Amino acid sequence: MPNKLRDSVAGRKPSLLLIAEDAAVGSRVRQALAGMPEPAAWTIHEIAWEQGAVTLASADCALALVAGKPDSQAALELLRQAQLPPSRPVLLVGGFDPATANEVGAADLITLDELTPALIGRVLRYQLQRRQLEDQIARLGQFDSLTGLPNRFLFHDRLAQLLARACRDATQVGVMLLGIDRFKGVTESLGHRVGDLVLQAVARRLSDSIRECDTVARLDGDEFVLLFSGLRNHRQAAAMAARILVTFARPSQIGEREIYLSPSIGIAIYPFDGNEGELLMGCAETALSMARSNGGNCYQFFAPEMNAAARERLELETGLHRALERDEFLLHYLPQFDLASGELIGFEALLRWQSPDHGLVMPRRFIPLLEENGLICSVGEWVLRSACRQLRRWQEAGLRPGRLAVNLSGRQLRVPGLVELFMGILRETGVDPAQLDIELTEGHVMQQLQLNVEVLRRLTDQGVQLVMDDFGTEDSSLSCLKHLPVNKVKIDQSFTSQIGRSAEDDALIRAIIAMSHSLGLKVIGEGIESREQLDFLRAQGCEEGQGFWFAPARSAAEIEQMLRSR
Repeated sequence: MPNKLRDSVAGRKPSLLLIAEDAAVGSRVRQALAGMPEPAAWTIHEIAWEQGAVTLASADCALALVAGKPDSQAALELLRQAQLPPSRPVLLVGGFDPATANEVGAADLITLDELTPALIGRVLRYQLQRRQLEDQIARLGQFDSLTGLPNRFLFHDRLAQLLARACRDATQVGVMLLGIDRFKGVTESLGHRVGDLVLQAVARRLSDSIRECDTVARLDGDEFVLLFSGLRNHRQAAAMAARILVTFARPSQIGEREIYLSPSIGIAIYPFDGNEGELLMGCAETALSMARSNGGNCYQFFAPEMNAAARERLELETGLHRALERDEFLLHYLPQFDLASGELIGFEALLRWQSPDHGLVMPRRFIPLLEENGLICSVGEWVLRSACRQLRRWQEAGLRPGRLAVNLSGRQLRVPGLVELFMGILRETGVDPAQLDIELTEGHVMQQLQLNVEVLRRLTDQGVQLVMDDFGTEDSSLSCLKHLPVNKVKIDQSFTSQIGRSAEDDALIRAIIAMSHSLGLKVIGEGIESREQLDFLRAQGCEEGQGFWFAPARSAAEIEQMLRSR
């Protein structure tokens, strides 16, 4: 019978469990039920009185109706024995004291004299609506309203239960914390509505990727957590993480758009990384941060040495929030030269951070953090204004510094009014737009290509030059040159460093230079550190270059001395 009851709950009609103390009472109740409005809306299961207490405690039904004889208190004792949870509403029929009926768990009380089809129909509808509302409230407290997944509270409850069972059975438990790479960029460029659709798509993919016995929950924002039980070893957890990465390799269809998503995954394993839920979550968080710092689209197991890196990252993030207002940022300038003549033709402005706690911090350590927390936009504005002011000071001193190159991030490209901001700074500082190069990477541009092309064309229409940085390191290189108003291409130093060592890289550099020239573009060689590299690039017709062979990046004061000594 319990299976039949569960089946009825899974169907469309709510189930009513009927338990009557004797045949006469049962007959009166059945007549009232048959005569109530829309009796077919319910599936009614009648249980023998002797089985009542056990069935009440275990059956899965929407409502229960217990009917007792007028002169008997047996129905009250039956409810006491059943020890019903608050989530199991019971309608009690009989001549009972209302207070006593409430004490034993009855949700409502009808006397046999009041028992009519209209009244019982009304009471049942009310109790059903009440239960449905209570279920909805309970669900809101345990499930994420956007994705339908368990929320943080339900997840921690399941984690605690699973850890207790794993401790008893001496098994392993895997906690995987997953974040969507560059999710903020999606919401900033496409809006929060599309962001919500992306999160729903992620939830579906994760749910399809796990076993029935496992749990996937949404925590906050773009962070999800997966809970795996019965693991035998780390290899099994790695295989699960790899399978999740594979499922994200194909694009997600969001409306009319195809969006490629990639996750970063941090993994902690019980009992190796901790024996409490909070500790395991902290370890998974640390591993996730490491996966993101490694470029994303990968998984990372927790290791104890990560704690030091996580502490440093937190310290850097905290310091960055105050660095701009405390005037801790500074610019160094990397000279750029004409390779044919050896003449100095300009400088690239490079950001540095003079941290009071960490000393001089190089960009590779803090630029990704600025990108993640959104500070890159305000810091990028400071870089442009400061570099333009310095260029103008050199010009007014008659030092002929040449052109100025500044880097532009993907986040800055999505800032409303970017073109107006740039042109306003150029007017404010008195710098000619034709003296400014903007360097940006292929990866940043290819996100929201159509929108970025429009912004960049407006800048180049004002005379600003566009330089494609780190060229050749992305899959989209040719597409970038086809769609964007590019003026120059900068060969990444990962290629120039291999000149003379790798025939494949030498051939690739020749191809990049030839292709760029065929499109009317100039080429800049980055990271030139030897005469061999310089001679090779010059022989291929590369026009410009920078690197330690010429001069390292220096402070504004050192550059001024360099300019005066020419």
